[in-house]
Amino acid sequence: RQQQQRSLPPPQQTKKTAFIIIMSSSSQPVDYDTLATTSIKEITEDGTNQDILRSLKKDELSTLWLSAPGLATDVGEYELKYCSDESLELGWLGHFMKKSKRLESFV
Repeated sequence: RQQQQRSLPPPQQTKKTAFIIIMSSSSQPVDYDTLATTSIKEITEDGTNQDILRSLKKDELSTLWLSAPGLATDVGEYELKYCSDESLELGWLGHFMKKSKRLESFV
């Protein structure tokens, strides 16, 4: 069998997908340190995102890949799904990222 080669389009033709996270200005600040007993399963129902949050909490990641909803292509990508004002998932993600001493970059 002949192996097909995939070629990428030139950089100027590459489509980029952007997403915007809008936080309500009426949101009250949350002290995540006082919510230390919150389980990862309470934060998100997505299994991959749970694993990533656990790894961040344990300070095991040096790089974090973020993906728009439906565009995660790799098992280790954190898929940013729609979050309502009641959802604290993005806040927890930011909290664990901020606490991490190993995390060097997120894309």
